[in-house]
Amino acid sequence: MFLYDGYWWLYALSWIWIVVWFIIGILVAIWMYKDANAKGENGILWLVIGLLLGIIGLIIWLFYRRGL
Repeated sequence: MFLYDGYWWLYALSWIWIVVWFIIGILVAIWMYKDANAKGENGILWLVIGLLLGIIGLIIWLFYRRGL
């Protein structure tokens, strides 16, 4: 078994990595929502885009908010 071969720490580290990126994605989407509302845009739309597209959604928002 994988967990009993002495590599249990690798398994745990991979789950920690996944959870950390999931939390970062949620925080970025929340920031996009707040920033969009502050600029008079549809915050819910940008929240959904941030949750679905992650970092790509953030890049799109950063270009959109500059007006490019």
